[in-house]
Amino acid sequence: MDLPGITKVPVGDQPSDIEARIRTMILTYIKEPSCLILAVSPANTDLANSDALQIAGNADPDGESLEASRLRIYQFHWYTT
Repeated sequence: MDLPGITKVPVGDQPSDIEARIRTMILTYIKEPSCLILAVSPANTDLANSDALQIAGNADPDGESLEASRLRIYQFHWYTT
């Protein structure tokens, strides 16, 4: 199941506790023993600050269900002549 990323700042009509709601929802799913956790973090950030790894570590302290991945984002510029 693809779960949403964590929203830190509410936008528009989102509730003020959107971050807590999303964290609770994510933990509900990834605490299941049959769940394989794929924690994806951007490659240009420090893993010590990774929300994905923090949540995965809370749900699976022994790391038995965790697979971590770094995502490299490329920026493409389209030029027209």
